[in-house]
Amino acid sequence: MGWILVSLSSAAVSGILSIIDKKVLTNFLPNVGSFGLLLSFMSIISGILIIWIVPQSSYVETNIKFLAALGGFIWGSGLLVYFHMLRIEEVSRTSPVFHTYPAIVAILGVSFLNEHLSVTQWFAVIMTITGAILISTKITGSRIFNINKSTFALLMLASLLAAIGQLTNKYVLDNAPFWTIFGFRNIGIAIPFLVFLSKDNLSDLINGMRHPVGRYVLIFGEIVYATFSVWLALVAVSMGPVSIVTALIGIRPAFIFIYSIILSKVKFNILDEPITKEIILSKSIAITLVVLGVSTIILL
Repeated sequence: MGWILVSLSSAAVSGILSIIDKKVLTNFLPNVGSFGLLLSFMSIISGILIIWIVPQSSYVETNIKFLAALGGFIWGSGLLVYFHMLRIEEVSRTSPVFHTYPAIVAILGVSFLNEHLSVTQWFAVIMTITGAILISTKITGSRIFNINKSTFALLMLASLLAAIGQLTNKYVLDNAPFWTIFGFRNIGIAIPFLVFLSKDNLSDLINGMRHPVGRYVLIFGEIVYATFSVWLALVAVSMGPVSIVTALIGIRPAFIFIYSIILSKVKFNILDEPITKEIILSKSIAITLVVLGVSTIILL
């Protein structure tokens, strides 16, 4: 059951990465375009370095390497659509829809990878995903913010792409060494974000790297730590059933909320979300669902 611990660790680590992302966009990079360009360069450089440094197994077929890169490309495309929607919609509307992708992974994993989930496991996965979605949802009065059909369709596309990318990762990890897949996947992730390659975005990224504090945050936060976060998630996928692993990794919003409460105590409200008694109560209920779901998975 080591994969459960790795999956939960991945969720906790990626939660910290989300906070780093927020601070980078708030203080050091002026827009999503320059941030996306940073992600692209980071993924290309790390992918090439891994392929160059780590000996590649001679028996790995070209088509498997291609599928690894394709899985990264599909995953990156899903993130690209999601980031685009974040630019035009509130995060409280976009995040809950995007985070339905673990449910899609579970369905596809059972359908195409011959994974088997018992009724209890299905219940635990659904409870965990529901809790994660509710944590990401902001409620005003008695209703959740409405979302128009076109926005919903694009977010579901992003969720579907993320799920297919995750499923492809699992398939190639079962057929090739981890580091081979990790390197080619990183390169694949970078390709969609090259859409942000422009003179203005490049200039903004260079200015961010010139900042006396920003350069260290970008290097150690968005390059070193982010690469570690991606690596940990891929390790989790390689170790356990992708249907359940993805659900566990998907509880990242719970960790983000917990971190925001802790940081708000030192007057450092990174997520710009007021921590009221009502919010704590509603999200505590959602976290309870997550805990019950995770606990059920651990006890199975």
